Amino acid sequence: MSNVISFDIGTTHTKALLVDKTGKILGSASKEYRITYPNVGWAEQDPRIWWDAVCDVSNDLYSRYHGRFKDIGMIGLSGQMHGAVFLDANKNVIRPALLWCDSRTSKEVEQMRTVLTDNIVKTVLSNPILAGLTATKVLWLRNNEPEHYSKVKTLLLPKDYIRFLLTGTIGTDVSDASGTLFFNVKKGQWSAKVLELLGVNPEMLPPVRSSMSVAGTVINKAAEQLHIPADTPVIYGGGDAVMATVGNGVTAPGKALSVLGTGGNVTIFSDDPFADPKLSMNIFCNVIPGKWIRIGVQNYAGNSLRWLRDGLLLFEKLLFEEKERNPYEVLTSQATQIEPGSKGLLFLPYFMGERTPHMDPYARGVLFGLSGIHTRQHIVRAVMEGVIFSFRDTIELVRKMKVPVYSVRAAGGGARSPLWLQMQADIFNCPVETVKGSPGSGYGAALAAAVSLGLFSTIAEAVAINIHTDRVYTPDKKNTLIYNELFHEYQELYRSLKNNFYRMHKRMKNVEHIVAKH
Repeated sequence: MSNVISFDIGTTHTKALLVDKTGKILGSASKEYRITYPNVGWAEQDPRIWWDAVCDVSNDLYSRYHGRFKDIGMIGLSGQMHGAVFLDANKNVIRPALLWCDSRTSKEVEQMRTVLTDNIVKTVLSNPILAGLTATKVLWLRNNEPEHYSKVKTLLLPKDYIRFLLTGTIGTDVSDASGTLFFNVKKGQWSAKVLELLGVNPEMLPPVRSSMSVAGTVINKAAEQLHIPADTPVIYGGGDAVMATVGNGVTAPGKALSVLGTGGNVTIFSDDPFADPKLSMNIFCNVIPGKWIRIGVQNYAGNSLRWLRDGLLLFEKLLFEEKERNPYEVLTSQATQIEPGSKGLLFLPYFMGERTPHMDPYARGVLFGLSGIHTRQHIVRAVMEGVIFSFRDTIELVRKMKVPVYSVRAAGGGARSPLWLQMQADIFNCPVETVKGSPGSGYGAALAAAVSLGLFSTIAEAVAINIHTDRVYTPDKKNTLIYNELFHEYQELYRSLKNNFYRMHKRMKNVEHIVAKH
């Protein structure tokens, strides 16, 4: 049994990877699905679509590599974090899962902040109370759908529901548990005190184990549906943000991972579990036992450039597409003609509020410093620089905590842009690397499964053998000096506008009331 297969349960698709005993990817398959939005700010999925997707991708791989399937010795799992899957006494799904991007729980956030003291939040949870995290969803169900809440016997995270269907066993891992707001991140266990204060039955929560522990083996029904041998062991796995660090080789002090996609995040490997004093970022247990990750989240990273392309520059986008040219490539190529700093043009990418470091739902996007000399190219470059400044906010937070950041691995769609990569090196003032093959959380889950199977002795060994850098961008000293000056102005701009953001939110509520009344 020398092959492993991993399933990565994402927000919009599930991906499977078949990996051999050396860590080489033999094949991959992906299946897309939709998020449903029953109300403004709501985001749900029926967990059963994840299982259908797992069956589809497994069968896809089987059709191409069926000879390899008989040698599968372990299954790895990764998945979207913070989602809430509610099961009844018969282990049936009660209602659609509330996803990480669901923001309906603002009242429950305030409820938790009232009940839990700052000391408990800082010393036990080690994470800020935010609308996207799991505990707020449990309280929302209790407050708004008591008939459903009364039936809940088990709470699972998305990947854990898939593991239940694979093995028939209930459980979660320390990384996913870290993001629930029910978990003591330092001790690696559910917090009885927090559960008591919130009035949540601890029996609702699954057992917690380390990510590479074996949770159970594949039951006959699942084996038939997936063409995977019955009794194949399945590890507990981990949350996708944590598994992505393994999949990109960020597994030692001094290393960070920047993921620039629709949203964005910066994840830093950590030897200790001590939280940022202001709780401006999250800290989760690592896949590697006794280690942690710190993660800063940006709500509207790559989407800022998409807004520019599809909004202000829609006409140009259509012209580029008519000529069969990639609009992003054209815009970023034009932006390379502009000097760093965009002639004093600054951009705050806070279209949907911001997580790290501000935790401000009222913040909004700003283009500051416009003058008659500024062109479309200046605006494009300023938007790109503003996104990376938002990433630097996270880098600066951990540096102030004496957590070193000597190099950054870049991933996500933004890692395909040489300009964005060089900006990161210049703005972070450290080397920025890309990884061959652009591996991600699914590959991290596969390597974790391979370690559990004994194909590698440790995660460090698996990473050293299989993950290699592709390109390296080093800081340009002149550009770094320019960006250091502008970064301080970027930070001051938010501080100057913070109260304005909130007042505008209140005024727009009044405007909506006037419009509705008349």
